[in-house]
Amino acid sequence: MMLEVQGVYAGYGPVTVLREVSLGVEEGEIVAVIGPNGAGKSTLMRTLTGLIRVSRGRVDFQGEEIHRLPPHAIVSKGIAHVMEGRGLFAPLTVEENLRLGASVARRRDSKEADGKDQYQFVYDLFPRLYERRQQAAGTLSGGEQQMLAVGRALMAKPRLLLLDEPSAGLGPMVVEKLYEVLQNLNRGGLSILVVEQNARVALEIAHRAYVLTTGRVTMSGPTKDLIADRRVQALYLGESVE
Repeated sequence: MMLEVQGVYAGYGPVTVLREVSLGVEEGEIVAVIGPNGAGKSTLMRTLTGLIRVSRGRVDFQGEEIHRLPPHAIVSKGIAHVMEGRGLFAPLTVEENLRLGASVARRRDSKEADGKDQYQFVYDLFPRLYERRQQAAGTLSGGEQQMLAVGRALMAKPRLLLLDEPSAGLGPMVVEKLYEVLQNLNRGGLSILVVEQNARVALEIAHRAYVLTTGRVTMSGPTKDLIADRRVQALYLGESVE
């Protein structure tokens, strides 16, 4: 198990949001976490990257306990987080935002990605970013901003990519293209954990999934099983179940 979350409780001050959450991501997997608004999905992602402290339980990455580490140390272990809302530096150019991602890169070796430098790797994934590389991030379209947020995370050469609501506010064609890129990255060996309110698109690409409801994992399993489950169909896929 690359990432293992065991009985985690976490929240904001006296308010506990996550209660006894356990989940895992194996190397080479795409794992989805779905659930309604307010279920604790974003809190989970922020907890995994050290932005919110664990009050009980533990988080292990590649067999090492990480939940007591500060966020920058977790990034250095090989975890990158694309936050909800993207978190770009709007006045800076596309290339300057990418450079910030590179500044926290975990440099495991001196090899370049696929024989190219990391900038070219990202530009090959998202050619539109190359066209816009001298443009301020705040002037990009919503889809382009999400491409930049993912590209900036990839500049850190992560082993595990965390994505928080990557389809939010995007049109269907942009979402389809983004998830196609994520699948290609996964085929190249990148492990991915994605939380989504858009359950259908997440379940279509993930190998396994967890359902988070009011801060607890209420269902889990291979995505084909969850897609076939009548409760998931009714609650998250918008299908009528007789």
